[in-house]
Amino acid sequence: MDNRIENAQVGLPTMWRIITVIGSLASTIVLVVLGFAFDMARAEWVELRSEVREMKHRLDEMPSGDTLRKLSDDVQDLGRRVDSMERQLNNWDE
Repeated sequence: MDNRIENAQVGLPTMWRIITVIGSLASTIVLVVLGFAFDMARAEWVELRSEVREMKHRLDEMPSGDTLRKLSDDVQDLGRRVDSMERQLNNWDE
């Protein structure tokens, strides 16, 4: 009594089922990976948009170039006044 299988043959319907199962598993894996990638990209996109919104808000709060030039001129004028007063005080001490 020999229980060995001498010639194993896989028929077309069985092979078709194997290919279908492998294809289904592969497509499922690809869809899951793409889903994770999409969720990560979407989260990054939302974070970047909030950072851009915050930067725009900061820029809106900053003074304009004309205002900065006026402030610079005022500071220079105050510096000249302080120097003038310092010279006068030094002259009084002498």
